[in-house]
Amino acid sequence: MNPSSQQIISVGCFAIIFLLAACAAPTPIPTLAPVEPTAIPTRAPTGTVAITPTQIAPTLAPTFNSPIVGTLLGNLANGARVERIANTDFATTLAFTQDGRIFYTEKNTGNLRVIENGRIVNEVVVHLDTEPTGERGFLSVALDPNFATNNALWIYHTLPGTPTEDEVVRVTLAGNRATKTESVFRSPNPGVAANHNGGILQFGPDGMLYLVIGEHAQVALAQDLSKIPGKLHRFAPTIPLTPAPGNPFANSSVYAYGIRNSFGYDFDPVSGKIFMTINGPECDDLVVLVLPGSDHGWRPNIRCGDANPNYFKPLLPLLRIEKPIAPTQLTFYRGALFAEWKNDLFFCAANDQTMRHVKLNAARDQFASLETLPRNPVPCMLDVKTGLDGALWFTDNRAIYRIGR
Repeated sequence: MNPSSQQIISVGCFAIIFLLAACAAPTPIPTLAPVEPTAIPTRAPTGTVAITPTQIAPTLAPTFNSPIVGTLLGNLANGARVERIANTDFATTLAFTQDGRIFYTEKNTGNLRVIENGRIVNEVVVHLDTEPTGERGFLSVALDPNFATNNALWIYHTLPGTPTEDEVVRVTLAGNRATKTESVFRSPNPGVAANHNGGILQFGPDGMLYLVIGEHAQVALAQDLSKIPGKLHRFAPTIPLTPAPGNPFANSSVYAYGIRNSFGYDFDPVSGKIFMTINGPECDDLVVLVLPGSDHGWRPNIRCGDANPNYFKPLLPLLRIEKPIAPTQLTFYRGALFAEWKNDLFFCAANDQTMRHVKLNAARDQFASLETLPRNPVPCMLDVKTGLDGALWFTDNRAIYRIGR
């Protein structure tokens, strides 16, 4: 892809002047219309979403051990039904097991919970001491590829302390209760900023464990290959974690760098390529294609709209959103329920609480089209994933939702 293939979405009243100068004649794609906010979380001055518990505390109390009855919120143009499935306490990520259970993380409590047989189980699966301030918290859960036989899952959260630490924990279950927890990775947080922790942990199709960590509001760290923050890491799932074989930098877990902060990425089921959302400052939220050793541009003194190919190596962003929406999780639809969505890309956003639907080109390296689903009835703020039932599941700070038939 050459620099002119970068795609730009303008949601403001005018384009930033040096964005126009740097990106002449971009490939046109459908315009992303502004979404009028109605009582959404206040965006922090740095451009990242403010997700402190006092600002957006849940207003719907979870009901434990009672049958879950989905509440119809509305229908989409293709006839899909959108339902609120369960009230939750800030469910950051979901994980679906082959036997029908749904595990989810609670950002502010340090609890991992499970939905089984249509009920939220009252007893927590595991509780980990967690620092929940700002964008810290209980951020991600990933099932081990051999979960059916080893009952293991992996958690990423923020440890309290001075300094706080980012930690990966391997948890072994018996039924729905943890019987063993093992700390397999820790990274002390530099400085005192309570944001840019990143936090999405998941296994790739190669069986390796991937983890994205933001630069903790210290911009220069994103370019320093000797430091952990501001990177996508690729680990062998050992105890403790070790750099995966075949990584682009010798004896390093770093897979890609120059990342300000990210809440989401996924592996294209067609090409195997990694697509990632990146949060910008007061401008330039991005969707990027991640390659081994790729640099995604974040560095001191970078300007809004900067498309310097010496910064974004080897590829410019696929999508640049000038007015920040705080994009979060990104997923490819892998189900059979919606044939028209097969292998399409979806991502959510915390600032405007909407979901975007993307079709890729035949080469799977550019956007062919982009649409914004209506916030009512699709208030997607945090996670989005394909469930084993073929439905598209998503979360906000109050509930878990399902788009199905």
